[in-house]
Amino acid sequence: MNPLVFQAARLRPRPVIIASTLALMLVSSLSTAASAATTITASARTTGESQALVILNQLRSDAGLRALRLDARVATVARDRSDDMAANDYLAHDGLDGTTAADMLDQDKVAWYRTGEIIARTEAPTLAVAAAQAMDMFMSSRAHKAIVLSAHYNYVGIGVAPVGAKTIWTIEFIHGPDRTRPKGVLTKASSASGSHAVKLAWSGSDPVLATLTAGIANYDVSSRAKGGTWSTIRSRTTSRSMTVSYAKGTVRQFRIRTRDRAGNVGDWTAVVTVTVR
Repeated sequence: MNPLVFQAARLRPRPVIIASTLALMLVSSLSTAASAATTITASARTTGESQALVILNQLRSDAGLRALRLDARVATVARDRSDDMAANDYLAHDGLDGTTAADMLDQDKVAWYRTGEIIARTEAPTLAVAAAQAMDMFMSSRAHKAIVLSAHYNYVGIGVAPVGAKTIWTIEFIHGPDRTRPKGVLTKASSASGSHAVKLAWSGSDPVLATLTAGIANYDVSSRAKGGTWSTIRSRTTSRSMTVSYAKGTVRQFRIRTRDRAGNVGDWTAVVTVTVR
């Protein structure tokens, strides 16, 4: 049997953007004297998947590309795909019931504009070796390599499952809206002597994706008397500084959070306490 199976891209209309699905499969022709265990612990599985992600993003970095960010929901689909193939002894991009990874992403309400899937069956003494073997196999195939090194994807999920002495690897790629939360920092919170006011300054950053980074939209600023109830003093402001007046001797606490243009909201920053002078 041909160890490389190529499934041509499939197109289907979605609102505004055309979505495409690309899927590729590899079967290892290698064997080893020792093989991975037929069962793996949850922690070992997570470690193996993480090792594969590190290798994948190193390959992208070597090619001058940005890293893909792990999406837990996409990883769940990848694991479910590997589990199903392992449990039912098959290797294909359509499940036995005809369900595809794209269908599963839709069922889980994961927004996407383009998807790609590559799968491989490996045989190696450890998951770490199996992860490296799978990535070597993908990179030795022009079609698989094109997906690994594509500039069109921004999120990824990896799932591995044991089947006998072998392991099945599924990597799901998506090109989708930014769903990574931005970060903010309160850079200044001080009160000058005799000012009866607090000067605040802040900034934010939106983690850069391989594509479709939303960028910072605005900030929320909140304050409270020390240990009291928080109240918003600026909502969705695009400013990055402000001055607030209070009575001398008042002890106030401040925090900010950041929002990006995709609607993702970051965590509140650490609380800063200021005594008004």
